[in-house]
Amino acid sequence: MDGQFRILHLPRRLQSGGWRPVLRRWGQLLDDYSWVFAGSRDHAFWHTERSLTGLFATAAWSARGGWALEEFITDRGSGRSARSGRGDLMFGTSGGDFTVEAKIAWLSTNVNGAETRVQKKLSAAKRQLRSLDRGYCSGRLVALCFVVPYLTRAAVRRGVIDDLMEGFPARFARNPYGVAVYRPSGRPPVLGGTVFPGLILIAELL
Repeated sequence: MDGQFRILHLPRRLQSGGWRPVLRRWGQLLDDYSWVFAGSRDHAFWHTERSLTGLFATAAWSARGGWALEEFITDRGSGRSARSGRGDLMFGTSGGDFTVEAKIAWLSTNVNGAETRVQKKLSAAKRQLRSLDRGYCSGRLVALCFVVPYLTRAAVRRGVIDDLMEGFPARFARNPYGVAVYRPSGRPPVLGGTVFPGLILIAELL
């Protein structure tokens, strides 16, 4: 891997559940995609929640005893309010099974506001997880937030990148959160005049 991928924290239950090799493979896939499309300078981390979830599912298949299923059919709610729906991801390793609801948070330069925004995304994911019919779920429930910082060139010159990519994820590096950071190799890529320094993953085990 030429990009920099670091796991800042994993709660014991995610660690024993096999998340570390899945996360490392996910980071490698982010890097692989960037190399495949080096000519067009495309990067997976500035796409969508579904794209990033798909790469995570792919990473799960490479783990020992790994499997994954995206967009699985389920029911949400109960009684008269029950309705059909879909969950984002179920996956498992030899260490355990998990049902994941994923969100994406696009963050600019306000680090203090960023923490509140990510917490709101995680709260929304937790509400959706709790609405699932447990008969359609597998294992433990995990809320997941893909955090994608985007910056103006002026913000980059002010030195905001390290604050967003180092200081901000460190705020979540404690239980019950799992935190990982991916930064591509070389200078941060630019799309449409906007600088994208990388990707932060924050997982919360319910």
